[in-house]
Amino acid sequence: MTTEDNIFRQLQEHLDRQAVGFPATESGAEIQFLKKLFSPEEARLALHLSYKPTSTGAIVRAAALEFSEEKIEKLLDSMQGRGAIGWKEKEGIS
Repeated sequence: MTTEDNIFRQLQEHLDRQAVGFPATESGAEIQFLKKLFSPEEARLALHLSYKPTSTGAIVRAAALEFSEEKIEKLLDSMQGRGAIGWKEKEGIS
């Protein structure tokens, strides 16, 4: 397994621990699907996301050791623009 595949496997496992789940398959189709939705860098950031609404500030704090705030915002915008993640502003907070 390559390092890139490992990131996507970690993301699959992270998603599988969420409310809806995202189980592994024998064929690895879930990894191919994740590769279509996320770049490796986006997948690394997505490991810090949850199905629960979370402010950008909280995501920045959670991922601060790996990414700058500017990079996190750029990656979140990219993922949201392609529909890989949902995004909602509530009471002026995103």
